[in-house]
Amino acid sequence: MPLTRDQMADVKLIIKQTIEELLSDDKFVTLISDKIEQKLGIKESQPKMVELEKQIVDMRHAKNKLECDLEKFQQHARRKSFRIVGMKESHGTSVLEQVLTLCEDNLKTRVLEGNI
Repeated sequence: MPLTRDQMADVKLIIKQTIEELLSDDKFVTLISDKIEQKLGIKESQPKMVELEKQIVDMRHAKNKLECDLEKFQQHARRKSFRIVGMKESHGTSVLEQVLTLCEDNLKTRVLEGNI
């Protein structure tokens, strides 16, 4: 047998009052919150998330340090380097041979292959 409008209104009112009562009870709200956290695994995953965030921060610091070290190394390597421009490319001769010839002929300096 279907409910009348008055009965439906009474049911809705009772449900509304019951929900308001339950939500005003701190113990009930805490119980529901704990169950939701437990179901979602929030409490168990929280320490793991903190540890992973710490690892991310540590790795960012390590990456930044490595980038700085690499930059210092590259700057140090560039101090002992020089650039040769204006040499024509030839298919039969290697760059190493061209540099050795340039140093011997134009700079009158003997350079060993191992120093290049």
